[in-house]
Amino acid sequence: MVRKNSNMENQEIIKAIRTLIQVNDDRIQGYESAMKESKEADLKSNFFRFIQSSRRSKTQLVRVLIQSGASPVRESRQNGLFYGMLMNLKAAVRGRDRLSIFRCWEKVEDLVAEMYERILQNEGFDWPPDYAGIIGSQRSVLEADRNKVKVFREILTEEN
Repeated sequence: MVRKNSNMENQEIIKAIRTLIQVNDDRIQGYESAMKESKEADLKSNFFRFIQSSRRSKTQLVRVLIQSGASPVRESRQNGLFYGMLMNLKAAVRGRDRLSIFRCWEKVEDLVAEMYERILQNEGFDWPPDYAGIIGSQRSVLEADRNKVKVFREILTEEN
């Protein structure tokens, strides 16, 4: 569906969608890295589930981006906060302390949720309803993922 937004608004939408694509790319790469480090089947399974979730989200966002008349652009963010948090998760997995793993994992998911919320709520423009629906649906899936990590972390905290 072709958008009838002003050029300035369309550029802001494109920028926001590219940011969400980047978040999902980073999430995929971070969890792939953590999965390679993990020796525990349950962690590998959950990392894989989160990777698949981000792949689906990225595919949807790329479609939206193309509908907006743009193409995806991959930017390296190996110095950002998100990258640092994912490297902390990888280190925690390497250290095999489950409580540390889930604490780091929860922080990563908190940041992902925050990025989605910020982009969806306050980008200085009104999202086209179909785009807002897609991003809102992705945010709900991510929120469910985050809640699962939080529950695991809370159980481990109570055990220690």
